[in-house]
Amino acid sequence: SPLTQSEIRNAQLSGLEAAIVGAICANPRRFREVRDIVRPEMFTSPEGRVIAPILWGYITQVGVEQYSRAVFDAKLPAELLPAVYSAMNIQARNELGGLLRDRSTESQGPGLIDAAELLAANWQDSEYRSAFEALAMAGFSGWQEADQVLSDVKARIVGRAITTPGDALDALMQEIFDGLAGLKKYTGISSGIPALDAITGGWQPGQQIVIGGRPGMGKTRFAFANCLEAARAGIPAVYYTKEMKRRAMYRLAFAWMTKITVMQMKNLDLSVDEADRLAAARDQLKTWPLYIVDDAVTIEDVSYSLLDFKDRHGVQLFAVDYIQQLRGRNAKSDNRNNEIAADIQSALKELALENSVRRAGPISNFPGR
Repeated sequence: SPLTQSEIRNAQLSGLEAAIVGAICANPRRFREVRDIVRPEMFTSPEGRVIAPILWGYITQVGVEQYSRAVFDAKLPAELLPAVYSAMNIQARNELGGLLRDRSTESQGPGLIDAAELLAANWQDSEYRSAFEALAMAGFSGWQEADQVLSDVKARIVGRAITTPGDALDALMQEIFDGLAGLKKYTGISSGIPALDAITGGWQPGQQIVIGGRPGMGKTRFAFANCLEAARAGIPAVYYTKEMKRRAMYRLAFAWMTKITVMQMKNLDLSVDEADRLAAARDQLKTWPLYIVDDAVTIEDVSYSLLDFKDRHGVQLFAVDYIQQLRGRNAKSDNRNNEIAADIQSALKELALENSVRRAGPISNFPGR
C-alpha cells in the first residue's frame, strides 16, 4: 500500500545516503548491496523525486546501456525499474528545459540537474551527504532552498581548513590533558607492544604505517593484532583483507585471544576446556567494535566502505592487507607494478588524513628480498 510521507522519511530516506549517492552515482556494483532497501516509493514520492536527476546525471555519464546492464546484473526487483525510468524521464524532460532557461538568467541559479551533479561529485564528503539527505527529506521545494543549503556546506568545508595557531595549540593541549585525565600512557592507539608504543607514542590520527617484508614473516598477524588490540580497548577498527577470507581472520582472532593454535581449530584437536574457551572468545568478540571486509577490490571500494564505517561506527583505525592486491584508480587490470602501488599508497594516505583515522597498513609483500 502507498506509504505516507512520514513513513517514507522514517523508513526509507535514512537509507538514501548510502543507497543513492554512494551506490548508484559512484559505483553501479553497489546495487547488489542495497537492493533490499531501494524501493519504488523512493522515486515516486515527493521526497524521492530528488533522486531522479541524480540517476539522470549518472546515465548521461556512463550511457543508458551500461546503466541498464548494471541494474539488471544487480537483480533489482522488477517492479522497481518502471518507477526508476518513469521518474527519470519525467524529471529530465522537465528540468532540461528549465536548465537552459536558468543558464540564460544567471540570477536564477543553476537547475536541479546541476544540483544533483554537484552532490554526486562530492558524495564522499559527509557534509554534502548530510545536505543531500536534508534536501530529500524536505522534498526539494526549490533551487533557492538547495542553493542556500549547499552554500552553507561549502562555507563549513572551507572553514574546516582555516585553523588559527591558537586553535591548533589548544587542541593539542586538550588531547594531552584528556590523556592524562584518563591515565593513558600514550596519545595514540596502542599497538599492543609496549616497547613499540614507547617509540611511536601509539598510532596517531592521520598517520600511515607501512608493514613490509617477505611472505610468511607475520605481517598479517601483526596488522590484525593491532586492530584486535584497538577493538579490545573499545576503539572501532576495520580490517580490509584480500589475502584471507573473513572466516580465516576470525580463526586468527580466536588464536590471539585464547592462545589456541589455528591448526588445532582446523583439525578439531581441542579439549573440552579449549572448546569452552573458544566459545567464550566468540561471545567476547561479538561485543568488540571490530569489522572485517574481504570483498574490497579497488581503492574506491575501500574509500566508500571506510566512509561508511566512519559515519556509522566512528572507526579510528584501519588496515589494508595488502597493497599489491588492490587495484589503483586508473588500473584496468590487476597489475602490481610500482606505479600502481605508489598510487594506492598515496590514496590510502589521503583517506587517513581526510578522515582523521590511523592506518596500521597497508601491508606490502617483498618476494625474494
